[in-house]
Formats: sequence, structure tokens, C-alpha cells
Amino acid sequence: ANPIQAAINAAMGGRVLINIGTYIVSSPITVSAHGLEIYGADIDTTVIKVSNSTDIGTVLQFTANGCKLENLTIDGNRANNTAEQTLISYLGAYSGLDVKNLILKNQNGTGGEGVLSNGTALIFQDSTITQCDGGGVSSSSTHSLYSNLVVDNVRYGLDIGAESLVSGCVVGTAVAEGYLINYDNARVSSCVAQNCGSTGFVVVSGASRNTIVNCISSTNTGYGFDLQDSTTLDSCVAQDNSLDGVIINGAGDATASSVTSCIVSGNQQNGINVFFVNGNTIVGNRISYGTATDNTYSGIFVNGTSTHNTVIGNRVFVPSGTMNFAYS
Repeated sequence: ANPIQAAINAAMGGRVLINIGTYIVSSPITVSAHGLEIYGADIDTTVIKVSNSTDIGTVLQFTANGCKLENLTIDGNRANNTAEQTLISYLGAYSGLDVKNLILKNQNGTGGEGVLSNGTALIFQDSTITQCDGGGVSSSSTHSLYSNLVVDNVRYGLDIGAESLVSGCVVGTAVAEGYLINYDNARVSSCVAQNCGSTGFVVVSGASRNTIVNCISSTNTGYGFDLQDSTTLDSCVAQDNSLDGVIINGAGDATASSVTSCIVSGNQQNGINVFFVNGNTIVGNRISYGTATDNTYSGIFVNGTSTHNTVIGNRVFVPSGTMNFAYS
């Protein structure tokens, strides 16, 4: 029998303290009692590990309100498993899961996730997600907080729900995107995306009124920042990305976005690309241009079918000291 599940069942909404040790599990651990709190004795040496050759589905699933999980490791043991798995799920009409000081690792299968969530008010802090075949966090949870997360060697980093706050997170070495903003009114601040196989920060078509501030997107295979409708990008750095540093993308509805006070350098296409979009503001940015690997197309490019855009007070530097602006 699973001793952790037995302790959870006996606690009936109180506290469960898990001692140091490695606990091998072959079936999901389910938390269905409201207000249950689970604490490991030590993040590195309190380990819940999936057994070999086990189709577990989800390792730890919460179907309750007001729960906590802290101070342990969940190991999917992907080297010895072939079935897809999710390490933590928080699904359904539930509210208030507080998770912090975890290591989530070795999740198997691109169809699974480190954390899969659509409950409201998820708080996820001070944790590491690494070596996952799927995404780090896939969340449509509203009114949630993600803080001080390190996510690396995953399919994608963080998929962020509406009305959520993300701060102090680092995503590196993702196969695809670093941050996916799929919904409205999220705020992402002081975060980093680097060495991602696609774009660092993506605001998905249809998402609006999102804010990205004081973030760094560097050495990604795609764009640094891909913006959509009513996105605010302020005081960010887009550097050494394989496509544009910043694109306001007419592939979606990208009106009324703004790019202000950003530093854009070393990208292999345009510094800032206003691409088939109207009514956007590009103000006060510093953009280098003109070397073989430095925003090589244009410092700022505004496509000729884009109208009612405001471009003021930007400084575009080239080796000769002149400035570059393209309108085509």
C-alpha cells in the first residue's frame, strides 16, 4: 500500500508530514480533502518517485480547495517508463492550491506536463521543473501567481492563465516557447527566456491587455517577443534571437500594442517589426543595427499596410553613427 496515500486519507484535511526517504509509487496519489497540507522533510531527500514500467497517468492530483504542498521532489522516472504522465494536476472547479519549494523532474511523454492546472488561484513559487518531455506548467487557471520558478530542459516553459501574475521566473533550453500567454490581463515581470527552440515570449492570437515588463529574451531560435492585441512591452531586452527581436504580429489582432524603453540588439532579422498591424506605439527604444548578426534587416520595420502607428523617440544605432528606419 502507498504510505503517503494512507496518511492523506487519515489526515482528513489536516497536515501530512513526509519524512526523508524515497517513496516508490505505482498509482496516483489523490488529495480530495479540503484544506489538506502536505510537507516534505527536505526538498532534496524527500522524494516521490514513479516505479518502473508504470502507467500512472498523474502522480499527485488535487481535487479539493485550499490545499498546500511544500518541500519535496516528485520524480517521474522517465528513463524507466514509456507511458505519458503528469507530475501534478489541479483540475476542476477548485480554488486555492499553494505550492512551493519543489523539484519536479523526469516527467515522461510530450502529452503530459510538469503541472497541469485549470483550478483558480494557483500559487506556485520557489521551485524547479527540469528534464520534462512535456511542458513545465500548462495552466488555464485564473487569478494565479507564479514566482521564482526555474524551468529548463522541457518542451515549453510556462503557459499562463488569465488575470495571473508571473515574476522572477527563468525558462531555459525549452524545445519550443519559453512563455505562452493564451488569455487576457496577465502581467509578466522580471522574467527570462533563453535558449528556447522557438520564441521566448508569445502572446497568442486572441489574448489581449497583457503586460510584459523588465523581461529578457535572448538566444532563442524564434522571436524575442511576439505580441498580439493590446500588449504592453516595457523596459525589456531582446537580444541575439534568430528572428526579430520584437514583432507586433498581424497574423492575429494586434492593434493598440506598445513597445517602450526596450533594448534590442543582436537579432538576426529586424529589431522591431510592426507587421500588418494598426494603431501601435513604438517609443523610446534603443536599437542597434547593421552588423552581420545585429538586427540585420532593419532597426525598426513598419510594413506598408500598417496604419496609424506612432514611432517616436527611438534611437537606432549603426556602425557609422547614422540611424535606420524602414517603411515598406
